[in-house]
Formats: sequence, structure tokens, C-alpha cells
Amino acid sequence: MKKSINVALIGADSNNIGFGSKAHIPAIQSLNEYNLYAICTTKNKSSKDLAKLYGAETSYSNIDDLLDDNNVDMINIAVRVRHHYDILWKAIQKRKMIYCEWPLCLNENEAKTISNLSKNYNYNEHIIGTQARFAPGFTFIKEMIEQETIGEILFVKAHHLLTRFPVRSNHWWSSMEEEHSGALGVATAHTLDAIQSIFGNIKSLCAVTQTLFPDDKYSDSKEKFKWTAKDYVNLTFKLNYNIEGSLVVSNLADKEIGFELSVYGTKGHVKLVTPYYISYSPPTIYLSKNGIEQKVQIPLKYIKIDNLSNKSPGYNIAHSLKNMYYSLKNKKLIHPNFHDGYLLHNLIAMIKKSSDEKQWINIQS
Repeated sequence: MKKSINVALIGADSNNIGFGSKAHIPAIQSLNEYNLYAICTTKNKSSKDLAKLYGAETSYSNIDDLLDDNNVDMINIAVRVRHHYDILWKAIQKRKMIYCEWPLCLNENEAKTISNLSKNYNYNEHIIGTQARFAPGFTFIKEMIEQETIGEILFVKAHHLLTRFPVRSNHWWSSMEEEHSGALGVATAHTLDAIQSIFGNIKSLCAVTQTLFPDDKYSDSKEKFKWTAKDYVNLTFKLNYNIEGSLVVSNLADKEIGFELSVYGTKGHVKLVTPYYISYSPPTIYLSKNGIEQKVQIPLKYIKIDNLSNKSPGYNIAHSLKNMYYSLKNKKLIHPNFHDGYLLHNLIAMIKKSSDEKQWINIQS
């Protein structure tokens, strides 16, 4: 195991608009276990300029040339989802380590192919970017539940309420259902991965998904367009041991409300709250026993990053990367991997099916 892994970031900009620049770069640079070796964009000049700006050793404007560089140990994919499949296919064959932002692919069929390809190559050095599960608050609350701090679990409820993000005309695809975007394809998936990391996989569900407010204008050109991606998801589900759960996700709030997960048990309840997007904001924990709810300090043992603010969009990614490094070092299976990503894609497909057919759906693992 190398002391420092050379990372090539695929997808960056100089304005901190994309997740590559505002989240992945600070995460990589906060860790001694990783080195930002290369930046890759579609244009030679921009990739060189960005490499200089962010202190990378080299740059690429061609994926094939990047993957042929033996100094590249790992790629971080932070580009439009439609391009993930081709990059993943090539990178697996080159046996590069991979961190791939969510969504893994455009749909469950693409994700299944990528999962099967990695199995065929006996390739396990990869992780998907549903990084909320690695936030110190999530790892802490998971241990609290496992230790039965609130007794036997009765039910869980959650909401993830966000403002609608502005769409630029050259990013028209980010409002499209077929691009696996919106409250269902992205926010709901991130949320469910975090919930399942605590309670195990959902066994059955019943859902309603809608696009309640399709009319919008591009933030730059002011040209009118219509959203096809879902902006509202209402979900009831069953977990292991027949634990009931509910979740509402929407990006129609006029004020950023964020994420809240409440877990009710026979001896009290515990609540996890983030002020904005679940994957990029720090959780706060509240514990209620004997009818008194109090804020609980997250123990230092869960906080693995000490040189990056927990308000940085890269904070949870840094925890995820750290987990990946030590899983590789200790020869442990990495999660969430491509198979987990396929299961999550399939779960989103089952939510769509339940909404379309207006019935409960059993989830095949």
C-alpha cells in the first residue's frame, strides 16, 4: 500500500461551481494519504490552468491519456452523470482506484453492468460518492442505536427539504429526469444511502413522486424552461425487523431547511439534523430520554479530519476517502461499492415503479 495515493480529478473549474473544485479538491488536499496529482477537463488550456491553480503536478484533456499514466493511482469522477459509464468502463479495465460521485450511472441497467464488470475483473478498489454515511454524526448515531441507547427501535421518520438550485443554460441537463437528476435521482438517493447505512437495506416501500412546479428560468439567460426531474418524493418503507419508516424529500422550500432524521425507541428518541444538503453539511445530534431533549457532543474518536472545516463541502468526502484508504490498507471490503451503487439505483427505480403503479413494492436484494 502506497503511503500517498496519486489522484487525478476528472472535472474541475476555477469558480468553485462544480463539486470537483469546491468539494473534491479540498477533501484530497486535507489528507496526507492522498496527493492531487492531475486535473482532467475537456480542454487542454483549462486543464493546464486549473492544474496550476490547484497545485496539481500535471493535467490532461483526454481520458485515455490520463488512464495510460502509470503515476495515476486513482481517479475521482466529478463530471456530468451521462459520461460516468464510459469513464468507469475504461478505468476498471486499467485497474485504477475509483471514487465516483453519485449518481453512479444514468440508470440501474448501466449500474448493473458496471457492478458486473468490476466483479468479472475481481476489482474491489472503488467507492461511490454517497458520503453522508461517513459524517461523524452518522457514524455516532449508528453506534448509539446499535448500543440500544434509546432501547428497541419503534419507527424512524425523516425529511430532506431544500431550495431549488439555479440552473444555467449550459447545464440544462441538471433539471432533466433522464439525466438522473432532481429530488428523486440525487437528494433521495443520498438520503436513503445514509439511512440504510444505519439500519440496513429497505425491504419494501410505497411512494409518491411528482414534479409539482415545472416552470423555471435559466439563471443566466433568463430563458424559460420546464423541469422534468422530480421535485417531490413522499416515501413509506419497511426496514429490518419490520421497523417502519417515512421520508419526504423536496427541492421546493423557499428557505433551506436541510435534513432531519428522528429515530424513536422504547427508551427515548435520537435526532440528527443537518442545516442544508445531507452530503455536504455537518450533523448535530439530539438525544431525548425521560422527556428531555438535549444536544449531544459528537465524540472526538469519530472525527478523523482535523485540518478542514466541517462546513466545507469536502468534509464528508475527506472522511470517505480516509475510510477507503484504511480499508485498502487493512484489506477490508469497501462500502459503498459499485454493487451498493447498483442496489441504490434499483431502489430509486422501485420508488418510481411504486409511484406509477400506486402500490407497495418488495425490494429484491
